[in-house]
Amino acid sequence: MSVRQTKMINTSIHPAKLHLGCFDCPLDGWHNTDITPHLWIARIPLAATVLYKLGKMSGDRLGQHHRGIFKKVHYLDLSRRFPYPDGHFDFVFSCHVFEHIPRPMLNRTLGKILRVMKPGGVMRVVVPDLSWFVAHYDPERADDFVKGVFEMENGLEKNRHHWMYSAHSLRATLGTAGFVNVKTCEYRQGKCPNLDRLDNRPDHSIFMEGEKAFPI
Repeated sequence: MSVRQTKMINTSIHPAKLHLGCFDCPLDGWHNTDITPHLWIARIPLAATVLYKLGKMSGDRLGQHHRGIFKKVHYLDLSRRFPYPDGHFDFVFSCHVFEHIPRPMLNRTLGKILRVMKPGGVMRVVVPDLSWFVAHYDPERADDFVKGVFEMENGLEKNRHHWMYSAHSLRATLGTAGFVNVKTCEYRQGKCPNLDRLDNRPDHSIFMEGEKAFPI
């Protein structure tokens, strides 16, 4: 599939499990998506090798390219219309993605996710736990706190945090968007499949699942 987000996918050949923002952790059996520039690099012959020789890519990242990691990832810009039909996915998973989305845009993104989910489908969301950061706030290092919460010193804008969530605020956000049966889960526990491989951020994270309601 092209990295351009233009055409509706042929859902007959794609799994009914959507992985948002997988970066370098695509999982077999899922439709893995991201906006990382490595998608383009992976599709240009020898580009990764050239970048490595120029000192622009680490050896570990080059190894991922040689193993074809990024060729398993499809381009999906969460700010644009999802190129999937209504009611296609049984499961949606995202890990440390929502904090990178501006708060007003997240409501629209959640609406797009609901549109492409089947009734009864489950979305699992993992985000950094704002409550943990607040509990460890040191007033004598306020600037370090802000930098840590929002990752202000990250060189790429797309990797900085635009918002942070507590369990309470995330549950309210999902409920307001229309998700039902919203529940906080434990690490690698819940209705979403493949959690032994999908959940990989056990520290200072919130794990939450919500479902798409059946039509009345």
